[in-house]
Amino acid sequence: FEKTLGANSPDVARCCSKMAHACCNQGKHDEAESCCKQALAIYEKTPTADPGGFAKALDEYAALLRKTNRVAEAEKTESRARTLREQKAKP
Repeated sequence: FEKTLGANSPDVARCCSKMAHACCNQGKHDEAESCCKQALAIYEKTPTADPGGFAKALDEYAALLRKTNRVAEAEKTESRARTLREQKAKP
């Protein structure tokens, strides 16, 4: 998938985020975190390409952080997702 679309494609980031969600639901938190971080790294490189996807990936990571009792990190991540959504909503 990465070879076809490019390693920094928002589509690859969305795929990583979905994989993180699946891993988290299976209790594979380490794998989920790795996938989340990969998705976020891609979005960091191209934040304007898909701000909605970026915010959703941040939410996914925040949910994982909460599941692993890292509440302070989760709150910071959720705040960043809110900021992205607010910026996206501005004309």
